[in-house]
Amino acid sequence: AAWHVLYLNGGTHATVAARARRLIDTYNANATADASKAPDAPVADPGPVELFAPVIAAYTHNDGRVTRRERALTYQYIFVRATTAQIRALCAIHRALVPVMNPDNTHTYAVVADTAMDAFRRIAAAMRNSLPLYDIRDLALEEGDLVEIAEGPFAGLRGIYIPRRASTTGNIVIRATEGLGA
Repeated sequence: AAWHVLYLNGGTHATVAARARRLIDTYNANATADASKAPDAPVADPGPVELFAPVIAAYTHNDGRVTRRERALTYQYIFVRATTAQIRALCAIHRALVPVMNPDNTHTYAVVADTAMDAFRRIAAAMRNSLPLYDIRDLALEEGDLVEIAEGPFAGLRGIYIPRRASTTGNIVIRATEGLGA
């Protein structure tokens, strides 16, 4: 088994994790039921598939109340630990799930190394699989603070915060080579 990257069609960023959990739970329940019907099957049971779909928790302040809103950290992408055969069966049953292919034209599914996923999962687990995302208005950023952009076309890029005078907003200066491996 390996950690496969799947794309979940449909839904919103707020519903991806819950929807993926329902699909995986249904698949596992059906696979368990099918295995119990054929106990003499010659193929070893690979066990249930495992889902990892962490969320970002954004907090907003409205009229003195704090509201928490969750959405998928990796947008419509989820990670599923399974065999290739399980991934094919899962995607055949649930057409909303599409395996991401390797970009190297080998026609194989994209997988993430166990060590990388273990590190990612440890970080998420420390935050109860709900990584915090703060609105810039809720932070006391100072000039020169290192920030990471969480949404929009520059999501994932890091830069230096430069405040605007007499304003609650600012600019983020990003190196032109950020994220390009330069």
